Amino acid sequence: MGSGPPTIEPHVERPGPAEFRDPMVVRELKRAAVWFGLALLIIGVIVLAQPLLLIVGGMIFAVFLDGGARLIGRFLPIGRGFRLLLTLIIGFGFIGWVFWYAGTTIAAQFEALRIVVTATNAAGNTSATSDPTGEVAAAPPSGSAYRCRRCRDR
Repeated sequence: MGSGPPTIEPHVERPGPAEFRDPMVVRELKRAAVWFGLALLIIGVIVLAQPLLLIVGGMIFAVFLDGGARLIGRFLPIGRGFRLLLTLIIGFGFIGWVFWYAGTTIAAQFEALRIVVTATNAAGNTSATSDPTGEVAAAPPSGSAYRCRRCRDR
């Protein structure tokens, strides 16, 4: 009935799950550390994006101030504080002028658009409103006073 004595396999030492001296385990740990570091880097960039942009923007602003003060220092022999103040006034004055110029230009363009739309509707042309038929309305008459500058100069 029995098939003989049980066979005994020789005992072979293998590294356990907590053994860090095995070359294969060390290699896999290095690979896992690289991936973990990459994940931490991505999370750090996502979380710290706005503070980093604020810091970089502040550094660029400081460079502009320093460069402006040094440039003014070549022409005016005044103290650095006054040169920085002059740089700030000139810089913010320029930004204010750009906003003022852009605002007045856009306002003038909206006024011109209002005049064109009003004239177009007054002439019976409904191209400025939604046309239920989907047809394209005719252009304003050629003698109209509301023409673009390029057409008016011809």
